[in-house]
Amino acid sequence: MSTIPLLSLEDHFVSSVCQQDDVAETLALHQFPGPILQRLIEVGPERLKTMDEGGVKLQVVSHIPVVIGAQECRATNDQLHKDIKQQSGSFAAFATLPVGEPQSIASELKRCVKDLTFVGALIPNHANGVYYDGPDYLPMWQAAERLKVPIYLHPCPPSSQALPLFHGNYSEEVDFAIGTHAWDWHANCGLHFIKLYASGLFDKCPNLKIVLGHLGELLPFMLGRIERKLALTKDSKSWKRSFTEIYAQNVWVTTSGMFDVESLKLVLATTKIDRIMFSIDYPFESTLLSKQFMVEFREAALVSEEDYARIAYKNAEELLGVRVIEGESRGPL
Repeated sequence: MSTIPLLSLEDHFVSSVCQQDDVAETLALHQFPGPILQRLIEVGPERLKTMDEGGVKLQVVSHIPVVIGAQECRATNDQLHKDIKQQSGSFAAFATLPVGEPQSIASELKRCVKDLTFVGALIPNHANGVYYDGPDYLPMWQAAERLKVPIYLHPCPPSSQALPLFHGNYSEEVDFAIGTHAWDWHANCGLHFIKLYASGLFDKCPNLKIVLGHLGELLPFMLGRIERKLALTKDSKSWKRSFTEIYAQNVWVTTSGMFDVESLKLVLATTKIDRIMFSIDYPFESTLLSKQFMVEFREAALVSEEDYARIAYKNAEELLGVRVIEGESRGPL
């Protein structure tokens, strides 16, 4: 079979600003394994080498989810712009936004898209427990719609108020896993999207583009039930479109960290082929494992070669306005 390139949308770094004591402590960088932290800091030759090993021609780099002020976001975005500009088109970028200062979000998003040619933004699932379904955050969503760029809603650790929910008759290590990557931050990200829908956001911003990682943050499995149960509420009469319509028309999902063909089968059954995109979650996930997953998926012949290529890179090209060329790549058009 011919080689089909890969484009990954969920791959992270840590800026110099966020390595300073106060932010680093909030991010718990001291708990990251040394090799992971080194890969997060570096956006250059070593990252490119790992991409080559995994068959990734273009990587969209974003900061790990963080709640920082407008000044720190600006410095982070400027650093990322400088870093990727030096790497001859192998990278594109998602903006870091000051989600804790909603009045500053829209202007920074506009600056990043217009001046730095970023292709959207990746934001943490909540800002210290605050979700983005309220009126303070409407300008952010309106700006993204106006600029025609996606917002990637990314899981993050639970707020301090929510932490006791995960305590139980097991170790702190298991406690942490349940509250984060083993379960809750995926479920909570799916919950956030439901809150956005229920708030009427997609009536106000009908062309908004949302990206959900990890094969849709549990939503594909629950689509039918969510649709039926929300339809029983009085509020449903005010929504212009159903939940499944919004999912089909406003959402893209990625494979980040979910390298399981059986799980992908469910997403293929519930999600339009042009809304499914490959991603890795570098450096927290292995590029080699993700490559093997795509080999297994292709060999399973669950979709046509053309549809496989759409998932591998073409859908992301169309969403982000970038192009991957066989043997090389270039960033934003």
